[in-house]
Amino acid sequence: MIPRLALPCLAFAVAAFAASPAAAQQRDRPEASVTSEALRQPGPPLPASPTVSADNLRWRASDLMGADVYSSENNKLGSVKDLLFTRDGGLTVVLSSGGLFGIGERLVAIPFQDLQHSERWVLPGSNAETLRQRPEFHYDQSRG
Repeated sequence: MIPRLALPCLAFAVAAFAASPAAAQQRDRPEASVTSEALRQPGPPLPASPTVSADNLRWRASDLMGADVYSSENNKLGSVKDLLFTRDGGLTVVLSSGGLFGIGERLVAIPFQDLQHSERWVLPGSNAETLRQRPEFHYDQSRG
């Protein structure tokens, strides 16, 4: 059984221990004073509209994932399996072609700028044969 006097001492010790990291962080910061005048200063202006709606020049990644891609002759070439973003802002579409339910599928990397969209996604100038001539894409297995 814990004596009655030990509980307040224990609570004080826990509170002091919990406050010590905050005090250490406060000491590590450079001295800064905040005046009431600084608090009244307006921040940077907000954009005219804080929300942005999608338009016909932008697509959601969730809409592109799984989308079918067709040839100019309206033949289905495959479907979008994945999107790869590069550090410099580039986008590559991984297209899955052939196979049935993922068995026997062949992955091909297509630069996003090669695709066109009107009513559906189209890879102009491509057909099943030209798609087979493209190098097969493989994920880097050394990355997690």
